[in-house]
Amino acid sequence: QAKSGAQQWLTSHDTGYFKSNLDGDGYVVFGMYYNFKSTPANTYMGLIPRFAGSAVVKNLGVSQAYIKATRNDNTIFAGGIFGMGNAFYDFYGNKVKFNQTAGDEFLVPGQSTPTKLPSITNCFVDHTCYIEATYVGGIGSPGGAAIVVRDCIVTARLKGDDTVKTREGGIIGAYWTYASRVYNSVSFTQSNSGAIGGTQANVRDAGGSVIHLENIYY
Repeated sequence: QAKSGAQQWLTSHDTGYFKSNLDGDGYVVFGMYYNFKSTPANTYMGLIPRFAGSAVVKNLGVSQAYIKATRNDNTIFAGGIFGMGNAFYDFYGNKVKFNQTAGDEFLVPGQSTPTKLPSITNCFVDHTCYIEATYVGGIGSPGGAAIVVRDCIVTARLKGDDTVKTREGGIIGAYWTYASRVYNSVSFTQSNSGAIGGTQANVRDAGGSVIHLENIYY
């Protein structure tokens, strides 16, 4: 719940993109807090506000988090583990599509070494967490980014934009996505969110955009 005088957690306005490796070793982060009545534009909120490159987060939990932001601005993204992803681009400046990836990697045209997609593995956001923003995902809201989520559980209470329900997802919440993959994960949110939020969820379009789901329970 909201707390008077509590120190606010960092947002995308305070940090750069996280592109490294974070192994929580089974630890749990308690008490992450963000509550502004008026949220600045282009604000991304989560344990890691901005997630990019071949970043890895694994073996980590989030509990007793409270994130409440503006829900009428298309530039506000929030999640328990990360706020917003950064899209991968191929050699020609186009966003990476599903048909350009193999497993958890994609090969940029003109390069010889595959690039790992950013990933979240064996993480949870539990029932004591509340997350509210325009775009909300229990794990995160990748936007147009390609990410991999594996072996994760979300039981939090989520609240996205009421006018567009697809902006809220128990595991991933976003309005669009490219080439993401979700494996062996569970979404039992208190808000009865679908596992994935986004207009392209599970649908391949002419350009090869898709989100791949395997052993997902919600």
